[in-house]
Amino acid sequence: MKKSKDYKSLILLHGEEIYLQEKFMKSLKKKNGFDESMNYLKIDKLDDNIDEIINFLNTMSFSMDKKIAVVEDCDFLSSKGKLSEQTIDKLSKYIEDNNNENFLVFLGKDIKIDKRKKLYKLLKKKGDVLEYKKYNEKDLINWISRYLDYYDKNTNYTNARLIAHYSGYLEYESEKNLYDVKNELDKIIAYTKNSYNVSQEDIEKVMSISIDNNIFIFIDNIFENKPSKAYEMLNDMISNNISLHYIFYMLVRQIRMLNQLSAYKEINLREDYILSKMRLRNFIYKKLNYQYNILGDKKIRYLSEKAQEIEAKAKTGLIDIGLGINILISEANK
Repeated sequence: MKKSKDYKSLILLHGEEIYLQEKFMKSLKKKNGFDESMNYLKIDKLDDNIDEIINFLNTMSFSMDKKIAVVEDCDFLSSKGKLSEQTIDKLSKYIEDNNNENFLVFLGKDIKIDKRKKLYKLLKKKGDVLEYKKYNEKDLINWISRYLDYYDKNTNYTNARLIAHYSGYLEYESEKNLYDVKNELDKIIAYTKNSYNVSQEDIEKVMSISIDNNIFIFIDNIFENKPSKAYEMLNDMISNNISLHYIFYMLVRQIRMLNQLSAYKEINLREDYILSKMRLRNFIYKKLNYQYNILGDKKIRYLSEKAQEIEAKAKTGLIDIGLGINILISEANK
């Protein structure tokens, strides 16, 4: 990635990782010496402020320093968002004619950019578009190690990976971001203030494993030939009053995903197509594929039919849901 001083004066930041967007903004301000009391303008709605923002950017500052204008509400770049025709014309003209060094930054937080829109295409042509996606497992572990190292803390790869998984960031459809991981790391740093090394014991004392993460580990044990650990975890979750219906729902969902993967593999679909079709991150796909290889097509189909049978009986009170979970653990490991 380029250094901030090398970026064009038109910048669009978007993607799931708000932490990285905000880190970029801090770096941009620091490297270009922005004075927020004089040379900084932040607005929400572009329709209400288009003239103000263009005048601000086209006017030279008294200190001769660069200016920065930030548009925080970029919903107009989503598929359903809109701007008035007048605002679009004025903004497009500014972008087309832009030749000054003042920065105009669009913060696309919490929105999905529609890359078919003319304004997006114009920004991409004339400026820099930076998409900050969620990290995969490898990138997250590296980021955790760098963060700890910055605060003079040392841990090995295994422990950094443990933090990554305990954080819940990598869970399927997780809404957690790097701010959540950072909060956990800050707690670990505070807890180990008198020590250079961060141990597994330190991590386990400080970090609480989410319910979902516990269930994911439980499911992994079922489908990776570790039934004794699965039974042990099930008993622990029951003693901690975790809903058996929720555990069963998560278990059945995993079986359905395995069955879907099996169906795609049966017709020889490419891996990239399966990833896109099932909307899986690469890390999740690798784990699912690992379990698929252990179980095989025949057992997966059987488990899918068994799960449907148990689900139907549970709804009519013909079987206890806890017993249904135990049956699936047993059948998966025969």
